[in-house]
Amino acid sequence: LYLSNLQINQRSPYPGQYLIITATGTTEVSSTYSVSLKVNNVVVETKNISVLAREQKAISFQYTPAIAGIYVVELDGLTGQFEVQALPEVLYVENLQISPAYPQIGSQVQIVVIGTTNISGTYLLDLKVNGAVVQTKSVQITAGEAKLIGFTYSPANIGIYAVQVGSLTGQFEAVEGLLCYNDG
Repeated sequence: LYLSNLQINQRSPYPGQYLIITATGTTEVSSTYSVSLKVNNVVVETKNISVLAREQKAISFQYTPAIAGIYVVELDGLTGQFEVQALPEVLYVENLQISPAYPQIGSQVQIVVIGTTNISGTYLLDLKVNGAVVQTKSVQITAGEAKLIGFTYSPANIGIYAVQVGSLTGQFEAVEGLLCYNDG
């Protein structure tokens, strides 16, 4: 069996993302052939392929790399390689809550999100009010953990304040303090 046209469908996958490795086989004699996929000189899968004389037959393997690095693949002497990229370190935020929605000038507004990540580490998260960064938190979090992350902010003027934490946006409206009269 003669193999040609080695193709790897994804040159830079992330760990845990599968890719397809294919080649085309031809032969002068009809038979069933055994083809092995080696990754970094280790046989990871073997398939039997039946090929008729002078037929071009595609053979494919699915492989899922576990860690970042450069991988060399071989199908019966035909070689290629791909690189697995490390997962990006990203802090995902969701569930933006702003309380109270109508605070008095000078009072504290609580701004809370839930953070998660795929890689344990320390991340910086900004609180933006009206487009300006007003606070930055250093958040230490482990992979898979859901962590409450809170900010406080005190509005100085009456008006609507636009809030942004990560990609989440919301708003609150600062109002004047209310005076209570006792007519008694």
